[in-house]
Amino acid sequence: MYKNKITRLLRHLFTISFIILIASGCNQKLPDPKWNDSLSISAENPKSTESNIAIDIYIDATTSMEGFAIKEKSIYGQFLDQLEASALSAWKNADVKYYKFGERVKLINRQEFLAAKNNMKFYREKGIFKKTLIDSVIKTTDTNRLSVVITDLFQDEGDVNIMVERIKERCFKKNVMVGIVGIKTEFDGWVYDTPNKPKGYKLKTDERPFYALIFGDTYKMERLFEALKAKEFVKENQILFVSNYIMNSSKVSIVKTKDSKFINKISTRSQMENSFDFSMKEQGKEARFNYELTLDRNPRCIDFDENSITLVVYKKSLTDPKNPNPDSVLTNDIKIENIKREGNSLKATLKLKNDDQKGNYSYLIFLQPNQISGFIMPEWVKEFSTDNPVVNTPSASQTYNLEKLVSRLIVGKNSVTPIYISKSFINIYKR
Repeated sequence: MYKNKITRLLRHLFTISFIILIASGCNQKLPDPKWNDSLSISAENPKSTESNIAIDIYIDATTSMEGFAIKEKSIYGQFLDQLEASALSAWKNADVKYYKFGERVKLINRQEFLAAKNNMKFYREKGIFKKTLIDSVIKTTDTNRLSVVITDLFQDEGDVNIMVERIKERCFKKNVMVGIVGIKTEFDGWVYDTPNKPKGYKLKTDERPFYALIFGDTYKMERLFEALKAKEFVKENQILFVSNYIMNSSKVSIVKTKDSKFINKISTRSQMENSFDFSMKEQGKEARFNYELTLDRNPRCIDFDENSITLVVYKKSLTDPKNPNPDSVLTNDIKIENIKREGNSLKATLKLKNDDQKGNYSYLIFLQPNQISGFIMPEWVKEFSTDNPVVNTPSASQTYNLEKLVSRLIVGKNSVTPIYISKSFINIYKR
């Protein structure tokens, strides 16, 4: 009988211990959400002490460029001087190489480079002068050096499509960005390959644009442009960087609205920038937030149309202590409405719908303009561009299909790496 009592007692103790163990497992604290914060939406602008640079300068030596070489002290000639000087002033040691290109690329010396300012023979070399084939230039670009291409960017529809595809494949996919500097100068020569005058027309003007295409790392391009601006004809409002980043920084505020009764702000547990934490009662299913983004946009990059903005949201659901870092999934739990942009401020309302059980839920939120039609073409590009040059009209001096080229470059770049204007986190602790 005594032995039976001991057995029953042990069974009771085992049952109680098992219940306590299960209960403690059920009450185990869920981990806080964690994200890989490697994706940046703003440009890193290091205060580089780098003193060396390699720069390749390519001059379009086809006959369409001949009209720019009318005198040494033209704006075109001065720009070639300033380009070389800027490389030497922006970096202590600049390894500058010079090339002429057209049907092929040819390495030239400095004296030949300077001759391009006012020597028309530079633009008449056999095997080069007939056609501008920029492919051979583009394929040599990389992020460790800068490549500067001086050209008139006069492109027909077929040229535009081919050029954009080459830049997409050989530059954007390798993280090589593109800068476009537009400059007006004196011109006295022939303009070729236009819809109405395929054999060309004679043009004499003081306002014919030429361009410096800059290929390389965005920060190096910024550094070179700062030096180029020493000359007044290199204007701040006549440059465009086609880059992965259009923002210098992104500061976000997210505050719950007064009518969101089932949710409350709590102390932020995450160290990540623009992260906001809220507790939510289990019976709560919806919440609204006032969203405000302080804009610090790089004015040298393309601007965005706020009316095209949509959200791209990823969600992590932490409901099992044994799975502390679940994979994220795209979600429609958060929507945006009432978008308004005033000055350097963008305001909107975020609507959250969460029907889930108790747990920790984290949302990574990107604001994204429409990657095809959600950007605003700079006014200078519109001013410099025409889709039909007509003799004896202002359009005769403008650049054929420039706006198409720029627009398609932006779309091509975005198809490789999309542009976001903000990145933030909302963490919901549902109890």
